Amino acid sequence: PVARSFVTPTRPARPPPPVRPTARFPPSRALLDSRPHMSSDERESWLQRIGELVDRAAYRQALKVCDQALVAHPDLAEAHDFRGLILCRMGRYGEALPSYDNAIRLEPEFVTALLDKAELLVFYLNEDEEAVALTDRVLRLSSNELDAAHAHHLKGIAYANLGLHEEALRNFEVAIS
Repeated sequence: PVARSFVTPTRPARPPPPVRPTARFPPSRALLDSRPHMSSDERESWLQRIGELVDRAAYRQALKVCDQALVAHPDLAEAHDFRGLILCRMGRYGEALPSYDNAIRLEPEFVTALLDKAELLVFYLNEDEEAVALTDRVLRLSSNELDAAHAHHLKGIAYANLGLHEEALRNFEVAIS
C-alpha cells in the first residue's frame, strides 16, 4: 500500500482506494500442501493474470478473471483478497467485505488480507474498533517491518477517528520510526 500522509482527527471524505504491489502475496506452503489438486504454477498463473489486470486498472475484467479463478478454486485465499481489492477500487465497498472475510477464513494468518480489510473498515465502513482488533492481530502475526508500520498507521487513523488522539499519536510515531 502507498504511504499516506498524516490524517487529521476527522474522518477523510474519501481517500483513494488502497494500492499495493500485486507481487506481495507470499507463497503459503501450508495452503499449497492442503490442496494438492492445484499446482503452484496454476495458482501463480491465476494470481498473475489478476494482478496484471489490476495494475492496468482494468477492474471489470480483473473481477471477471477473479471470479473465474474462484469458481475453479474456491479455496484460493489470494483470489478472494484480490476480489476485495478490486471491488474497493470500483467503489463497491460493502461487497468487498465478504471477499476479505473469505480470504481470512481460508487463511487466518494472511496478513495482506487482514491489512486490506482494516483499510476498508477504517476508510470506508466506519468500523474503527474492528480495524483496531485486526491491526493488533497483524502485529501479533507478522515480523515484517513494513506490515507492522502499515498496521500501526491504520491503527493510528482508527484511534484518531474514535477521538483517542494520544493513542493515535503513539501509533503514528511507531509507524514512522
